Amino acid sequence: MDLEQSRDLSTEVQMLGTQLEQFNRESNLVAAPARQELTAIWDDVSPLLRRMFPAVGATDIDVDDLLQDVYLKALQKLPHDLDLEESKRWLFRVAINRFHENHRRRNRQTRILSSLAETDGRQNQADGLLYASRQEEQQAVHAALESLSPEVRLMMVMRYFLEFDSTEIGGILEFSPSTVRSHLRKARLQMAAELRKAGLGNAD
Repeated sequence: MDLEQSRDLSTEVQMLGTQLEQFNRESNLVAAPARQELTAIWDDVSPLLRRMFPAVGATDIDVDDLLQDVYLKALQKLPHDLDLEESKRWLFRVAINRFHENHRRRNRQTRILSSLAETDGRQNQADGLLYASRQEEQQAVHAALESLSPEVRLMMVMRYFLEFDSTEIGGILEFSPSTVRSHLRKARLQMAAELRKAGLGNAD
């Protein structure tokens, strides 16, 4: 009886293995087109994200990690029932959320490292000197961007760095186009004032 039970168990294991192999084959058949579709979307979106991340404050080192995180998230979670434009908006929202998570983590690390360095006067310069090697005007522009709230800064970057219109920005950030335009108008005035403080003439 024990031998017969052992044979039955062996048969069940073999059947389970066969079913698992079949499931994997079917999954691959479904996943391959999905990967191809994502690749096509990613080819359009990733260059924009690569420009957006540094503009909102990501370090050069972080950009590749952020892009990889967004791509992996899309492989796992991108809904299959979205059209092209909806998929792009989904990717931008994921990218923005991932950036904010990374930024909060960076701030925590900066506070810890600054505290550790306090005894000998050294300060962590990962964020504060991000643009130190760049020209003075570029520094002033980025400082002016930093004076904006994170949400409005994203709008400015998407409008003037990525050349999205207010409708596209609103679709990604879930605001009405008129709200986006209002925020952009106020942000331009605020940035102009900051640039004048930096001695860049009559910046508008």
